[in-house]
Amino acid sequence: KKGSNDLFDFQFMHYHAAQVDFTNPAATAWYKAVLKKAVDLGYDGWMYDFGEYTPIESIFHDGREGEAVHNVYPLMYQDACFDFMKGLDPNPNDDYAPDYAYYVRSGYTGTQARTWAHWTGDPSCDWTYASGIPAQIPAGLTVGLAGVPFSGSDIGGFEWYVQPPSSPELYKRWTLLGCFSGIMRDQTGGFGHGPRTQIFDDPEAVRVWRKFAKLRTALFPYLYTLAHEHRTTGLPVMRHHLLAFPDDPQALLQNYQYLFGDRFLVAPVVDPGVRSWDVYLPAGETWYDVSSVARYDDADGRHRIGWSPALPGGQEVKVQAPEDVCPLFVRAGTIVATIDPSVDTLNPATDPRVTTLASREHLQHLWVWPDAAGKATGSLWDASSFEWAGAALTARGTAKTVVAQIALGANGKPTAVVGDASGTLPEEPSWTALAGVAPGRSAWAWDPGQGVLWIRLEPADRRAEVK
Repeated sequence: KKGSNDLFDFQFMHYHAAQVDFTNPAATAWYKAVLKKAVDLGYDGWMYDFGEYTPIESIFHDGREGEAVHNVYPLMYQDACFDFMKGLDPNPNDDYAPDYAYYVRSGYTGTQARTWAHWTGDPSCDWTYASGIPAQIPAGLTVGLAGVPFSGSDIGGFEWYVQPPSSPELYKRWTLLGCFSGIMRDQTGGFGHGPRTQIFDDPEAVRVWRKFAKLRTALFPYLYTLAHEHRTTGLPVMRHHLLAFPDDPQALLQNYQYLFGDRFLVAPVVDPGVRSWDVYLPAGETWYDVSSVARYDDADGRHRIGWSPALPGGQEVKVQAPEDVCPLFVRAGTIVATIDPSVDTLNPATDPRVTTLASREHLQHLWVWPDAAGKATGSLWDASSFEWAGAALTARGTAKTVVAQIALGANGKPTAVVGDASGTLPEEPSWTALAGVAPGRSAWAWDPGQGVLWIRLEPADRRAEVK
């Protein structure tokens, strides 16, 4: 406090609090020692809350008053943790962070370089455009425009003082938004009047969570490639249309839909009780409706793409959006790489019932949407690339088994598929039969219901020509 060396403690909500004075090197060293205790206990990350409540009448070790320190305090707070975690990095000079992470809600100019992820704060458990589920979209987009790559919100919200806690419908819609955010995480805590509901209270909400958690997991190669892209360009995962369509005035007005990376257009439903949704397709591109034709298999967690008519940009379309569907479009000419649908976790696991990424890393799945010229491309951070052109699928820079789904339409079934090493490939009676093909054998199958050609290419075959 001014004129003394007393601790400045204050009341915030129900907390009796004080702040660490990071202008004092001794205090910063003490704080890092506290963080080390957490790591020694086995923690590899945490929610790094608060940082924005500096009392303006306080005075710091370096002589500055709280009013002068208020905005930069989050940077000092984040610097302490960032520097500590950098010290845990076994390879500090490479492009990768250590295997520790924290995510924050406060920040200031410069936060982008000091943190790994952000969340939008404490949203209300409702549908209000001021602080409920709709507000999380412009929050994520604006922080993305500020250079923060990974952001997300509390799925289900955080506070319910003036409204009931989250409903099953709200949990489901928020899960869909979470899947297509920079980070996807639920929220089991919060404050309000009466007991909190949970997503696991409702069996259908649990099914929706699993459906979109599996989709998020499947999209790991795409997301990891976006992380590398951010490293070199600064582009975020959630992208306002300003970043891709600056010359389309109608696109610039869209604050509740966005690009998810460079290939997908997402328009989460954020109003209660509706089962259809209007989506503006930006001009200058051709789009395919993914969500209306995709199929999810509950038994094995597999997402299957389907064919849909090409839609020119520069128009608004209405799509059906039941509670377990998030309106999703993709640019024509896209190949998206995914991991095997059997994968439960990206992390190691000792339980034999859990399928890890490491156990399925020999498999590379592709979702292919050719453009009007019959072409599509995609690439990954590891320099592998994929191409569909001239009715042929080519995989470059990878030794993995490739399993591709290619949306061709009802009349797209080929008469034969020829591998560059195996010759004419056998046709399996169904996509399910192809999914179960023994390792070492390339094959193909046709899914008439989805209008999709399935091709499995073993490492000996890096190209397959469709006849």
